[in-house]
Amino acid sequence: MSKFKLVIFDMDGLLVDSEIHYSDGWQYGLTKEGINVSKKITDSWLGQGKQKSIDYLNNKIQNEEIVDRVVRHREDYIYDIIETDKMNEQSNATSTLKYLKEKGISIGVASSTHRERAELILTKLGLFEYVDYACFGDEVENVKPAPDIYNDVIDHFKYNKAEILAVEDSSTGVQAAKAAGLQVIMITDNEEEKKDVLNKEIKVTILKDLSNIFNFLT
Repeated sequence: MSKFKLVIFDMDGLLVDSEIHYSDGWQYGLTKEGINVSKKITDSWLGQGKQKSIDYLNNKIQNEEIVDRVVRHREDYIYDIIETDKMNEQSNATSTLKYLKEKGISIGVASSTHRERAELILTKLGLFEYVDYACFGDEVENVKPAPDIYNDVIDHFKYNKAEILAVEDSSTGVQAAKAAGLQVIMITDNEEEKKDVLNKEIKVTILKDLSNIFNFLT
């Protein structure tokens, strides 16, 4: 029997292979408006909530109307990716969630993405049916690395924190889960994300694949 009663997952980059589309969406929207922002910068916005990106653009462009158009172009791009089934689940996402269900372990999602888009993505990929409760970025005051999203999920289930495992793929997400007082597993092969966690001296187990968490559930 597992010592964990609840596993809380991030969504983007962990359950869903979405992050490349999010960054490409920013590049698409910026190009449409003739604005140059490096791919390295738009990649750095991943997992930190849309408002951080908008704040950067408002500061750079100094024109809210243009920034609004960039955001609309990006949203159109992402929804087209979703509707044309070009967004895929990450490796072993379905099998991992199915395994947890079979073991009677509750499943939560804590994502900085807004609910409307997140639910659409998870539903189209057949993942949302496994989720018992989710909290998203437009439902809390502060997104990751603040712990608000995790705290909401924790409060919903009422389990002792020692009975909860968080699974993340980014340094930002790991910081949020740790700030909420949870044990965290990080699934990534991104050396920059690993380095950032290690530089912050955050205690976390780093694995390469979602299926590797099974050994931690007993």
